[in-house]
Amino acid sequence: MVMVCTVFAVLPTSHPSSLEGREIGHWSSVLPPLLAVVVALCFKTLVGALVGAFVLGCLLASWPNVLLAVPLGVRDFIWVNFTEQFNLYIF
Repeated sequence: MVMVCTVFAVLPTSHPSSLEGREIGHWSSVLPPLLAVVVALCFKTLVGALVGAFVLGCLLASWPNVLLAVPLGVRDFIWVNFTEQFNLYIF
């Protein structure tokens, strides 16, 4: 884990000139899937790993508003996908 954090710490933070004007992701977007993999491998619980990754993703998506992170995450990421017409056709 220390090795992975060290690799991310030395990555360059400047934007390449070919991506000027485009929004690119932040390195912290790797943390929820990484947490899910580590929890699933260490504790052998898939549901716990997915819930932990979801909560961490909610915290990162709505960072200054920590108390409302999970309710906003459920509303924005889960409820919207259940209520969209196209997603209902998949089920």
